Amino acid sequence: MPSFVTDAEKLAWSSEFDNLHQTFARDVVIYRNPQRVDVVTTNDYIYAYRDFKQGQNMQYNTIPVSGTFGMRIQWLDPKNEKNLPIDIKVPGEACRLKMKKDAYDFLSGCQSFYIDGVSCEIVGAPKMHGLFNVDFYTLYVRRRDMQ
Repeated sequence: MPSFVTDAEKLAWSSEFDNLHQTFARDVVIYRNPQRVDVVTTNDYIYAYRDFKQGQNMQYNTIPVSGTFGMRIQWLDPKNEKNLPIDIKVPGEACRLKMKKDAYDFLSGCQSFYIDGVSCEIVGAPKMHGLFNVDFYTLYVRRRDMQ
């Protein structure tokens, strides 16, 4: 079936939605769970056999994992929100995040992360948005310190 919209028109319309997102988005630094790197400081350690004696020097280094993404954030008020996938009781307990695919890929699979200095976790399923392709995702997150 032929398309009634040309590729150039699709690209122009998609770029307008991207401009709308960039207009209202703000840069958010997301900190995920850090990676742990084990370092043995002696030469007689054989990794293949896991030959480690308690007397050897072992160091644990943590590498912070973070990324900066443009997101639209709205901290939710239960009086104004009706059909949510989560039950919120007080204002600021949950928020709605609208982000591009790269931010969603960064967040997928992580247990907790920080937004605006608040530890959060994803609740519910993501909603996908886009005119011709999936370009944006909406996630609902809950504060971990209010549970």
